[in-house]
Amino acid sequence: RGAALHLTQSRHPRAMDPGELAAVASGLDGVSDVVTYSSVVEALAGALSESGAGSVVCVAGSLFVAAEGREAWLALHPDALPAEDWAREAEPAAASWQVSQQPAALPVQAASLPKTERQTA
Repeated sequence: RGAALHLTQSRHPRAMDPGELAAVASGLDGVSDVVTYSSVVEALAGALSESGAGSVVCVAGSLFVAAEGREAWLALHPDALPAEDWAREAEPAAASWQVSQQPAALPVQAASLPKTERQTA
């Protein structure tokens, strides 16, 4: 089985559309599945829900994507970062998703997230 890519874009207004990334990624050797999402939060939740024990989930891209990935990780694992970490003060990734000093979890279940595009090589 090849790698599954969960592609998204940051909140930055000049972020590349994940559909454009998917068009390139679907032709790469070793890629078996390409899924696009409208936000980093959704992409991380989707990747984590489809990963198994011993799997690696890597958030990569621009600094904007990496920062949003840290915010989402903090929501999933509140004790993973120090209390003074800047991710606790970041703007929320979506209107329904709030980062606070005591975040419980993401407000959506990965299974309920819409997959805007799925390609299998």
